[in-house]
Formats: sequence, structure tokens, C-alpha cells
Amino acid sequence: MGSFRINPDGSQSVVEVPYARSEAHLTELLEEVCDRMKEYGEQIDPSTHRKNYVHVVGRRIQCIQGIRIDSDISGTLKLACESIVGEYEDELIEFFS
Repeated sequence: MGSFRINPDGSQSVVEVPYARSEAHLTELLEEVCDRMKEYGEQIDPSTHRKNYVHVVGRRIQCIQGIRIDSDISGTLKLACESIVGEYEDELIEFFS
């Protein structure tokens, strides 16, 4: 990131941040993460009765038996993700940059 200040010799100090670690790129990635919540389904563990969320996109049909996939689940996950990202966005960007 540079500034508009010019050194006495006419040069300008510029620090380039690689796009992969830039704030703009990290912000885009955080938005994409929440959009990808629609790729998850809910599975209830038979022994503990706890809910688990599993990635279902790209799995074979046999592997997703017992996993509930619907818009209510993906909507709830997306909302939770957006809430977490909204609250901790600055900290997440600082951590990954």
C-alpha cells in the first residue's frame, strides 16, 4: 500500500501486498464461505443424538443416507456463518493476512 507522499529525490515508497493476502481478497473469501453453507446437510448421531453438519456436495448417493438436506438447514447455517463473520471479520482478516 503506498501513499501520495513523494520523497525528496522524486521517488515514492510503495509496499505491495500480494492479492492472496490482501484485505479485499480475504473479504471475498469470507463471503464465499457463507454462500457455501448450502453444500452441507444435517446428520444426527444415533448414539449421542447430537447434530453434525457434513459436506454433501460431490458425495455418492450411498454416502448421504441419513443426512437431511433442505433449505431450512442451509439457511440456518448461512445465517450463523454471516453472524460470526460479521462479528469477527476484522479479527479473521488480521489473522489470515
